[in-house]
Amino acid sequence: MGVDVFFVISGYLITQHLIREVVTTGTLDLWDFYGRRVRRILPVFFAVTLTTLLLGAFILLPLQNEQSRLARTAMHAAAFMSNFEFARLGGYFDPGTEFNPLLHTWSLSVEEQFYLAWPLALLGLALVSRSTGRLLRSTATTALAIACLVSLIYAIWAAHGEAGTSRRGFFLIWSRIWELGLGSMIAIVLGCDSRRSISLIAAEMITAAGLIAILAAIFLYDERVPYPGIAAVVPVLGAAALIGAGQLAPSTTVSRLLALRSMVLVGLVSYGWYLWHWPLLSLVRIQQMGKPDLLRDASVAAATFFLAVVTWHAIERPVRTLPRFRSRKAVIALGVGGTLVVFAAALGLKNYGWIASYRDPQIAMVAA
Repeated sequence: MGVDVFFVISGYLITQHLIREVVTTGTLDLWDFYGRRVRRILPVFFAVTLTTLLLGAFILLPLQNEQSRLARTAMHAAAFMSNFEFARLGGYFDPGTEFNPLLHTWSLSVEEQFYLAWPLALLGLALVSRSTGRLLRSTATTALAIACLVSLIYAIWAAHGEAGTSRRGFFLIWSRIWELGLGSMIAIVLGCDSRRSISLIAAEMITAAGLIAILAAIFLYDERVPYPGIAAVVPVLGAAALIGAGQLAPSTTVSRLLALRSMVLVGLVSYGWYLWHWPLLSLVRIQQMGKPDLLRDASVAAATFFLAVVTWHAIERPVRTLPRFRSRKAVIALGVGGTLVVFAAALGLKNYGWIASYRDPQIAMVAA
């Protein structure tokens, strides 16, 4: 459910910048957009993926194909195609998926696949609106509404299909376009007409309803709920309500809470925290043979927040702000060079992996 909320927020935030540029300049600087995505997404992603591969060389067992699976996943993740790999391997809630250290990259792959195409589509819609004399807001929202409807219908159909179909419905972009697209529609509708507003009382009621919808999905849904079918409408509309009401009436209680210094800090490091938390949780669980331990998992989550803060200051902020990283050569070197390094490390792990003999002496004896 959290990823559904994230997709709506992501669609809103990214499209907010895109629509502002189109309305102001009449076009989009695609190089600037993709360059910012490279600087924003790749540096920490490469750091986390390489660290995961290194730890996997010590913790995972090559003779059980654990290292090979991690290596293959890392290569797919570096190409932003891991969602296709996981759709092939099994369902998100299947037993054993918690032992895949890069499972969480499927959502990053979906997001980047969307943003590879969406700026180009928006630029095309701007050209169509100018040639037809229609407002961009009308043209873009109509196109998005159609795409969202088709995507939602597919998501509902896939969620109730056989195992392979439901896996594809969960992981692949076709059933997530409507979530990203809804956030994008909010940005376009509100961004093209800044005069819109609602009363504070109405905004408070809408945000409260949105928050209740999100919390209800988090606490009431489990792996038995076909997902992301019609059930996903609840958290997605909840996120849309929070965003829309917060934009129309910025002084709501939720908006004030999100503006707190502590919440701003969490927001700044949230991407790094998202990247770090799952690989370390998964590897620790693998190292301890899957034994449940709430205190251990909470300690790992706290440690990964610290890592997120460190990487924000050491990697994310410098790459995003220092001028030397903004040139085309630097962006290309970062994107291509980092990807090649990940591929080389993954191939090294796959072909020359080490046996983690200290993990369990009996398994080590069998492996030997």
